[in-house]
Amino acid sequence: MFSVFPAFGWSYDHSELWANTFSNCNFSSQSPVNIQLAYTTHVDWWETLEYFNERNNSKVEYFMFISESILKVQVHGNFVLNGESLRATFYTIQLHFHWRYKSITRGSAHYIDGEGFPLEMHIVNKNFQYSDLTTAILHPDGIAIIAFFFEIEPLDNPMLSKIIDVLPDLGSKSMLLKDFSLSGLIDEGLKETDFFQYNGSIPVPPCNECVIWIIVKKPLSISRRQLEEIWKLSERDNMLGTNIRPVQPLYERLVWTTFSAADKAISSACCLLFLTMLCI
Repeated sequence: MFSVFPAFGWSYDHSELWANTFSNCNFSSQSPVNIQLAYTTHVDWWETLEYFNERNNSKVEYFMFISESILKVQVHGNFVLNGESLRATFYTIQLHFHWRYKSITRGSAHYIDGEGFPLEMHIVNKNFQYSDLTTAILHPDGIAIIAFFFEIEPLDNPMLSKIIDVLPDLGSKSMLLKDFSLSGLIDEGLKETDFFQYNGSIPVPPCNECVIWIIVKKPLSISRRQLEEIWKLSERDNMLGTNIRPVQPLYERLVWTTFSAADKAISSACCLLFLTMLCI
């Protein structure tokens, strides 16, 4: 099965050693990162992201498999990503999930003000102007990855169940997902949504700095039962126990937002200080 980020001879257990083999992993625009709200830059003219099936009547198929310690779903169809902040058209290749075994607060790749989530999903999209992925990853705008956090809710996420409920049947070969719809899973997450954006890297070797990262502010839902089904993959294969690279230094990079995150962070800090003073 086609591998989006081909590389060999590495593991998540020793990410500090990646740069010994893959020099890009020690560069200054690496991912993931911890986003500090107080230091983000508000861009008020960016429009909402547009994500749609280019040919509404065309058939889209989704094949699920495990590769490089990650649960992946290959997308065979014509999904297109557009947006003012991207300045290009991108086609969807696949989506995949990152988690930490039995962790509710440290299961995401990206953090917001040092706080994590139980699960993070990445939708990988290739810039239309590059002929193939091998070429795309050589350019700073070659890939756009939309990242969604998940938060625990009482009820199952119905569309996510199309993936979760067949995990026990997932073997060494890819599996065709029935009745699954990517647009059905993320539609609510992209409607008039706010997001963060920064320039970074593929979060695994070879760590090429070719990614426009879009971190959607509004989390999607997952039930505790569904999350535990994902954790069971880790019990079947300890290579899936934690598939997250530690956060990397932001250095001089900017993180842009479609909302005034810095103002909210300052306001929250002032409220906390005021409450602290009342308790003295």
